[in-house]
Amino acid sequence: MSEESETASFGESLAASARWFSMLVLSLGLIAIQLLIGGARMVFSLPGYLLIGLAGVLLVFSHVSGRIRWNAWLCVASTLLFGGYVIGRSLGSPVEYLARTDFYMVAGALLVYGIVVIYFPGARWRIALVAALLVCAIAHVIVGAIQFTEANNFMLLPGIFRPDYGWRASGFYICPNHLAGLLEMVGLMGLSISCWGRFPVGARILLGYGAAVCLAGIALTGSRGGYLLLLLGMTLFVMYKSDILKTRLGQVYDPTNMRLLLWQAALKQYQLNPIFGVGSGSYLFLGRHFRSPAVQNDPIHVHCDYLELLAEYGILGVALAVCFLSLHLRSGFKGLSEIVRTKLQPAWETSSNEVALLIGALSAVIALLGHSLVDFNFHIPANTLLAAFLFGILARPIRVAGPEAPGCEGWGRWLRWFAPIAGAAMAVLVWWRMPGEYFAERARVALRNKQYPESQKFAESGLAYDQNNPDLFYYLGEATRGRAYEDSELFIQLALWETSAEAFEEGLLLFPQDTRLLLKFGEALDTLRRFQEAESIFQRAIANDPNFGNVYAYYGSHWLAQGRLTEARAYFSKALELRSNEIAAHGMQAIDDAQKNPFPKSLLELLHKPTNEPAGSTVLPSR
Repeated sequence: MSEESETASFGESLAASARWFSMLVLSLGLIAIQLLIGGARMVFSLPGYLLIGLAGVLLVFSHVSGRIRWNAWLCVASTLLFGGYVIGRSLGSPVEYLARTDFYMVAGALLVYGIVVIYFPGARWRIALVAALLVCAIAHVIVGAIQFTEANNFMLLPGIFRPDYGWRASGFYICPNHLAGLLEMVGLMGLSISCWGRFPVGARILLGYGAAVCLAGIALTGSRGGYLLLLLGMTLFVMYKSDILKTRLGQVYDPTNMRLLLWQAALKQYQLNPIFGVGSGSYLFLGRHFRSPAVQNDPIHVHCDYLELLAEYGILGVALAVCFLSLHLRSGFKGLSEIVRTKLQPAWETSSNEVALLIGALSAVIALLGHSLVDFNFHIPANTLLAAFLFGILARPIRVAGPEAPGCEGWGRWLRWFAPIAGAAMAVLVWWRMPGEYFAERARVALRNKQYPESQKFAESGLAYDQNNPDLFYYLGEATRGRAYEDSELFIQLALWETSAEAFEEGLLLFPQDTRLLLKFGEALDTLRRFQEAESIFQRAIANDPNFGNVYAYYGSHWLAQGRLTEARAYFSKALELRSNEIAAHGMQAIDDAQKNPFPKSLLELLHKPTNEPAGSTVLPSR
């Protein structure tokens, strides 16, 4: 064998090994982010992004596989335009920390998409990834079955808690609706490969059973958006065997559903900047500002991906999304028609792995697009990355050998460097943010467990790495406030209260519209008897969140601390009109006692007792 042949053989072997390891690491990244609550909090999404970045770096020894047609180039161009706009808009958003979630999520999705389109157009690579995702989805359903039968919010991984969803299954996620979105995509992909793929009968049966488990698992989630996909399926029969599921299914259409109120708030936000939108993550605080009095839970997301896109990215963002979707769906249907016409009909074949992948990807994408009308699956990193994989299949449905189309010969040579460069950049960005997010999560958990010294220590460690995270200042303020109430020395108490107030003030410089920071800062100022400063802070809170009951409960406490019982009663009453409120209820009782006794013990205790947290205030937003 000549030296040139040996060199070529070694290069091909190295490229094949690189692709194999890259696919393995990519699979691990997609699975890791699913197991870590879907990446719903940033600290849990970063390990998945790091693995995906490493998968891109490993492809440095590989090359573009086959010829990329004009149709695929158009899809890639639309993806870069849409993704680039989202990333660019996130960099110019009003609250930098809130925009990080979209920035990292879209960057990760672009990397997954590019890897699938450029390096893995072959059906066997893509089916291997689907198989790995199917195994993970079955694990979700097993955990979900325990949650469904026990109704105890069971979570397999230690230290992770989910809100009280009762019997509704969420698997490793913390929200059942997000699990439904995942199972829709993976289940339909598995079902399509089972029906149309070219595999031995035994393998097809296993795939079919796995897909059936996924589709049946949607019933356990109680997701009404997911139920819409099953109304004509066999799972409908199963659901009618359960009184609980039958009741939930009967509520698929609910004119009193809170989503309608969230949508109205999103439309009001859209009017602030119709062309470009207000920016990434802005619905978190503008949803509060425009909330209906009936909405007292924190409106973190719109529960409609399209309206949230419109509100945060404007008409331009929606137009680019429509272009992206239409080109990919067109590419998918066109590729399906070509495979049937050129491969299946001439050979009298009825099965094909390429057809199976295309039918599955089209079905999964259309299902997810329908579900996104009533939920926010495209704001959950794990589901968005899986959708990027599906769109990569649609962009390049067929692997074609031969030279590039005229005018694109040079692009293929440069395109091979996309994944290594983007992957390295992703790994660096994750490594940069990881320490701050890690310590922020430790501080949050310690605060939840009322371990105030530990929470303060973790918050201060996090601030050493990240001075632009308002949550770290919030945790620091709450931790020092908690320590003050536990300490018996007045001098130490005063120092801790001052530290607490300073931390809340620093957080507000980063996130001026945050209701929880405003309320806690105002409360800290009241504790320090700085009532005039506190008054301006509470006025800001009312202006930013005028229909939130806790705002008026805290404002009532502000007047009660000054002995202004008439004003305190008025604001406590308004808080109770909006929703049952423990702070307001205790305040009203204190006022009643004060009117009977000029120096009531209960009033003095209230002035020196920490108030309860606002609803949803200590839960880190999932963005």
